[in-house]
Amino acid sequence: MTNFAKRLDQVAKDETVFRQFGRGVERESLRYTDDGRLATTPHPKALGSAFTNEYITTDFSESLLEFITPVSRDVDTLINQLSDIHHFTQTKLGDEKLWPLSMPCYVAQKMTSP
Repeated sequence: MTNFAKRLDQVAKDETVFRQFGRGVERESLRYTDDGRLATTPHPKALGSAFTNEYITTDFSESLLEFITPVSRDVDTLINQLSDIHHFTQTKLGDEKLWPLSMPCYVAQKMTSP
């Protein structure tokens, strides 16, 4: 048995090993409008600065929010933190909504005449 296989076997026999790891989550979500288009408004001021807020920032565009949880060893705590960040954000967006993926939710089709 290889060294890696031995270590993997040890972990499989002792589930408490996984409780020793700290985890954090980075989750992306797009802001969009009621008509299904990406929000083109600036980063909401109510969320704080995208450059200094340690929990809510932007990724490659103003409409793409990134939620960042603190590192935790407890999965339930981690999920609750992510839920709290998400809920807080949603309450500050006004009429905008959050698309659950980082890929755009709407692609306009050009209408052509027959």
